[in-house]
Amino acid sequence: MAVALGRKTFALGFPLRAALRLVRCYPAPLDLLQALAECNTSAMAQVISECSGTRYSPEQLFDDLAPANRGMQLRTLAGMLGAHVASLLTDGLDIKDDEPAKEPQKPVKHARKLETRAEGYEALYEIAGGIGWPPNDIWNASPSEILRAAKGRGELIGDILKAVFGSADDEPDNDNRTYDPARDDGVFDREGLQALKGMGKW
Repeated sequence: MAVALGRKTFALGFPLRAALRLVRCYPAPLDLLQALAECNTSAMAQVISECSGTRYSPEQLFDDLAPANRGMQLRTLAGMLGAHVASLLTDGLDIKDDEPAKEPQKPVKHARKLETRAEGYEALYEIAGGIGWPPNDIWNASPSEILRAAKGRGELIGDILKAVFGSADDEPDNDNRTYDPARDDGVFDREGLQALKGMGKW
């Protein structure tokens, strides 16, 4: 979204850095939305600064508004910024797996429980770092971009493993196979084990 103020134009994005900083200042998102609805110039300037990556103070904001209709401009800007913040704080929440899990997922032991939005954004940073993104790219990416990248990386790894090792559907049904002495006889298995031991250590 582009915001024009005086002779300046700010391109507002959805960077992870902005989301994290805003929720640290306003742990309850409704507090930030309320401040914008009240035309709080400090909150408005902070949103513009964080989402555009450009330092912008409340004084600069006030000076960039035309004196003749400053109140109307503030209300219009507040509505635009409120919509942008609402989109930013819900970005990525609509990304779901294409297929539901066949079995109920078992809880991961010792998994960290995320209590706040800030912890959720910090977890996204760790996820992006885990798939090899450099820090600057992580901070400038949106939450949805990170989630899609992580999801795609997981699917890619799954496809590679399936291509190399096959899937469970490709495995033969052991209950229906015929008896083969060379394969199933216990003596043969022990001889094979001894042969492997004779090859020495790795």
